[in-house]
Formats: sequence, C-alpha cells, structure tokens
Amino acid sequence: MDVQKVNSTKDRIISMISTSGPSFPTRVSRETGISPLFISALLAELVSEKKLVISNMRVGSSPLYYIPGQELSLESFIQYLNGKEKDAVLKLKKAQILTDAEQDPATRVALRKIKDFAIPIKTRTDSGEQLFWKFFSLSDLQARDMIQNTLKVKPILGTQREKIQETTEEEINNIPYPKNIEEKKE
Repeated sequence: MDVQKVNSTKDRIISMISTSGPSFPTRVSRETGISPLFISALLAELVSEKKLVISNMRVGSSPLYYIPGQELSLESFIQYLNGKEKDAVLKLKKAQILTDAEQDPATRVALRKIKDFAIPIKTRTDSGEQLFWKFFSLSDLQARDMIQNTLKVKPILGTQREKIQETTEEEINNIPYPKNIEEKKE
C-alpha cells in the first residue's frame, strides 16, 4: 500500500470513529473492508500520532479506540465489564467520590482495574495520606470540594506535599488550596 492510500485509510478510520464513537479493531475492519491485522497496525499508528486514544477497558479481548474528547462515550460500554468492575463503576458514578479505605476488598481491586472510569487521588492531611477515587467526568474543583467535605479539613495536595512534612492542623488550615488536585493515572 502506498503512503497516500495509507493516509486516506487513516482519515477514513478517524472519520468513522468520530461519527460512531469508540470502536474496536474488528468493527473498524468490517466497516472499512480492510484486514483486521492491517487495521490494528493503523490504529496503533494513530495512537502513536495522538489522533486516537486506546482504552484500558476491553470488549472481548480488544481494546476500544476513541478520539480525544469522546471519553464520556465509554460509558456505553460498561456492560462489557465483569460483574464486580461494573458494580464498582456504577457505585463510583453514583457517589462521584469514594474513599478507598471504606470499600470492601473486591471493590478496591475493581477500582484499580477500571482505569478509564476511576481516577485515583492521594490526599494528605495532618492525620496522614488517604486514597480517594473520583469518577472520570467529575471536575477537579468538584472533587476537591467533595474530598474536603469528607475529610472536614482542607487537603494538602500537589507540590505543597513536599513542603509540608510536619505541620499543625492550624498551619494546614491556613494553606491556600492548590489549583488542581493531584491525579495519578497508573
């Protein structure tokens, strides 16, 4: 296949995914009439070019490919998760923020596996570090406010963590909030 035809095929793939939402290689292959092996290679190239994103979730054994900005469309694929992971997504979606330590062991494991939906947030207060899970569509500001309400103290996040090792609760309460909550995608 020449370069022009490859680029044309990539454009067709982008157009298809932008119209129909997240997709997996077999569906793209069926829609384009090109072999699954070649489509997989083109999808990998589009991911490396940052034109597509690959999900952590699998439909069967295939990941989903989507255009940046289509993350909310991944919710329509929750049905393909196993039972406990599906339950964890629905629980997190309903609560928006979950405290890791308050979850049963199976839910804690599931939260670590559903990386497309659960974003870990480590928060340090004068009483120690706590792990929270935020639903992926919740804004950082909303998450910070919900965590603050849960902790009943102002969380210490981001670059302030290194600056504040041994401080009193009074000093912690005088620290201004950071602009962004520290998020860590594993």
